Amino acid sequence: MADLGALRELQNDQRPPRRLDKVYGKKNRIKAPTRAMHFDLFGGGDENEIVKKMDGLTVEDDTEETKKPAKDIPPPPEEQLAKESSQVDQEKTTVQRRRRTEEPKKPAKDISSPSEEQPAKESSQQIQGKPTVQRPRRGRRLRRRKPIPSSTMSGSTQEEDTMLKSLLGLAKQKNIRDFMEYGEDLEQQYNCTKLGEGGYGEVFEIYSKDPDSATDIERDQGIVLKVVAFGSEQYSIDSDTAKLPAVLREAQLSLALDPLHGFVRCRGISIVCGKYPDILLDAFRTYVDEHPNDTENDDPDSYPEDQTFMIIEMNHAGASIAKIRTPSAFQAFDIFWETVIILANAEEKLEFEHRDLHIGNICYKPQVRDGPTDLAVETITNPAYDPEVTLGLSKLQVTIIDYSLARAKIGEEVLFDPIEHWEEDRLNTGDEIDLAQFATYRQVRDWAKVQAAALANVEGTEVDKYARFLPKTNVVWLSYLVRALLLRRGLAKPATLGNVSESARRLQSDLWGRLEAVADVVGKAPTLIPGSAADLLATALSSGWLRKADVEAFRARMEEL
Repeated sequence: MADLGALRELQNDQRPPRRLDKVYGKKNRIKAPTRAMHFDLFGGGDENEIVKKMDGLTVEDDTEETKKPAKDIPPPPEEQLAKESSQVDQEKTTVQRRRRTEEPKKPAKDISSPSEEQPAKESSQQIQGKPTVQRPRRGRRLRRRKPIPSSTMSGSTQEEDTMLKSLLGLAKQKNIRDFMEYGEDLEQQYNCTKLGEGGYGEVFEIYSKDPDSATDIERDQGIVLKVVAFGSEQYSIDSDTAKLPAVLREAQLSLALDPLHGFVRCRGISIVCGKYPDILLDAFRTYVDEHPNDTENDDPDSYPEDQTFMIIEMNHAGASIAKIRTPSAFQAFDIFWETVIILANAEEKLEFEHRDLHIGNICYKPQVRDGPTDLAVETITNPAYDPEVTLGLSKLQVTIIDYSLARAKIGEEVLFDPIEHWEEDRLNTGDEIDLAQFATYRQVRDWAKVQAAALANVEGTEVDKYARFLPKTNVVWLSYLVRALLLRRGLAKPATLGNVSESARRLQSDLWGRLEAVADVVGKAPTLIPGSAADLLATALSSGWLRKADVEAFRARMEEL
């Protein structure tokens, strides 16, 4: 049986012109377009001889009507051939273009950067295939074709080129990847939604299209992409993009803090260049439609074609504690003291200061997937309830995120942000928590100035004030945190839990009382507060705000995660 699909692909210039009003063949009535394809299959030549050969063929789409006998009709005159030849050429070009665009594509395996041994051509082939899009599109764009620079950016200096190479090294890339190709690769396995945004980029969540093939991390933790636009010093002056040194520092800090408990896990870094891919652009625009009042960033499609981006792939840290409008005593107690222990550990390991620890940069989620984030009603209503360990009763897990302003020492290198915008007093309006946040910025700035001047007099050397290790700034931010929790405390929480026992009421009152005592100590002038998060933890143990068993139980739980 003749295959019409194959015949259509064999069209060439030797076929006779199409005459839609004629039929050919003695046994079968074959319409002119099919006849032309048959002539191509038999290699052209004398039409009468070819028609005889065609008589023996059965065509796939033959019907009862096509099987009726018909008289031979002579071929059209040569004048008609010349008239229709240009039309045939145009049809041939159209078919060739269609065949190129409909060639089967190879599926991609993952979204990671190509390894050093893997050639760029192979990487490009791996990411071209993509399944049917599940959400409505606003019009797809052609992938960029211009070469991507491996170690330069628009307006970059030699020093910045060196930084870019260091950034590519952290990403385990030799070359900058094409952003559109990265997105096509991503789209093979994942759906995407936007979670939020920052001053220089967007935060997205991706989740597997096939839950059965999802990894444990995808199912239990979730995966988040932080996409940050960046450029050279010259390029970033008048644009809404981060500067290369800040991006490099954030990448270094993300990788250095990854092994420490209580900091978001960094799964990898990618450096890309080009237009925003459709999967992320659609997620951004959907977010704008659903949260018009929460969107400040411009549409990402407005970036230039040579825009560079850093993508940090992380485990999902959960929601910010800002979303807990009225925390219970158990939640507030756990959030505060777990944050203290996490910071104390980072101070010891990396001389770490966060310097931007507002309630939007502390996240929480259940310790167990879909588990509780507060003490169960049946537990708190037990008249004999008197736990030996009071830290961790809420069953929530605390994670610190966003190190864009942080300071740390990695090896012999000190990483810090000069925080130039802090030189201006900012925001004197808003609710009490907003006012406390920006008052904390100013307090940290002024304390750094005083300490830098004092140390410069002693050492006889000038060092940037923010390069100094001043762990007391962590305590200043902890003072802000405990005040924010007390301001939001759930005063009606005991009533919402039902008929709580007297011992449970006393326990909640006791936990709030301990936090109030902490607020009194850390709310004093910087010269009078503990010198670090580690010092505050020691004070808590000696003052009875925490028990040794609390700290040991928390650290044991963190080791299991």
